[in-house]
Amino acid sequence: MQSLQLLLVPTIAFVIAGCQPTFDENRSDTGFGSGSSNNSSNGDDNTVEATRSVSLYWSAPMERVNGELLDSADIAGYEIRYRAEGDDQFERIMIDSPIVTQYHLDDLADTDYRFELATIDSNGLYSEYVLAAR
Repeated sequence: MQSLQLLLVPTIAFVIAGCQPTFDENRSDTGFGSGSSNNSSNGDDNTVEATRSVSLYWSAPMERVNGELLDSADIAGYEIRYRAEGDDQFERIMIDSPIVTQYHLDDLADTDYRFELATIDSNGLYSEYVLAAR
């Protein structure tokens, strides 16, 4: 079995030092951010359902966990996983490009979420998932 320690977890631009990602639903310029919430009526019973949008931003890792330099050509992409607080199952989004360092999600239920990101190298090895902190 190949070691999953090959990649240093990427930083997700969120105002926390080091490689810790953060989540700020009110930011729209950098980091995991959103600035928008929407309300929609389902039409049947005139109830209003609130939704939110979230923008995720991160920086590619520069070195592997063992300290070796990590060339951008060695990065195959990223995996974002997220779930609403209290849910057991993650939704997963694959990003098959090393140069993509942002992603936008729309129409999320208006609740708290857990967002995590992993880097995938050209051999298919995953870094550890990095949790976005508020």
